[in-house]
Amino acid sequence: MMLKSRLGVALTVIVAAGIGAAGGAFWGQWLSQRAFDSRVHSYLIAHPQVLMEMDSALRRQADQARDQAVVKHLAAIDHNPGDPVWGNPKGTVTIAEWFDYQCPFCKAEAPVLARLVKADPHVRVVEKMFPVIGGPGSVIAAKAALASMRQGKFVAFHAALLADHTPEDHLDEARIMAIAKSVGLDVARLKHDMAAPGIMARISANLTLAREIGITATPGLVVGDHLDVGFLPYARLKALVDEAEKAKPGAAQ
Repeated sequence: MMLKSRLGVALTVIVAAGIGAAGGAFWGQWLSQRAFDSRVHSYLIAHPQVLMEMDSALRRQADQARDQAVVKHLAAIDHNPGDPVWGNPKGTVTIAEWFDYQCPFCKAEAPVLARLVKADPHVRVVEKMFPVIGGPGSVIAAKAALASMRQGKFVAFHAALLADHTPEDHLDEARIMAIAKSVGLDVARLKHDMAAPGIMARISANLTLAREIGITATPGLVVGDHLDVGFLPYARLKALVDEAEKAKPGAAQ
């Protein structure tokens, strides 16, 4: 939230407090707008912690609202048959990742996820194609990745796309098909499968679901019933997985 918005909220609180304490008539009679502005300014200068406290409270409220939205849509997040899954398909803790193949933070998150999956056999990862970076490359890559599921090579293709070093906004179809060929995909079949109506419908559903739960950037990671947006280091991601495992019914506390 911008400082101007926070200040607006702060002013509203101060006005309400003043009116409640002395009555609206007092303010109307004795305080001109300039005097009021001066008092508010002086109060905030003397008590700068007010804005920090309000900011913290607003952030907590926003996090709670997002987690409530996640719980509401958890079935669609964790168990949509159109989404590719890797790790342990029957794992007890699900990480759902909204990502873009051109996103540098998603590329940085890929080895973190791979390390966690290797370390914890209870983790399953659900990949949500979320092509939001400019240019056609993101959409083409997302469609190709979903189509690769039909040849049973999603995991290898997915990893290769994220490991590619093509600069952001420069990924194109030729490069994507070259990567597909390098992991053993039948490129002609892949292009045919990319045109299937269900492919774009799955991407559109992911975009809609992202809006519903408050994902505004990539990567967006839902671990259990908690949402974090942005790159997560290994320690933070592992802590979230541990928390989710402990929250499962019957888990040892």
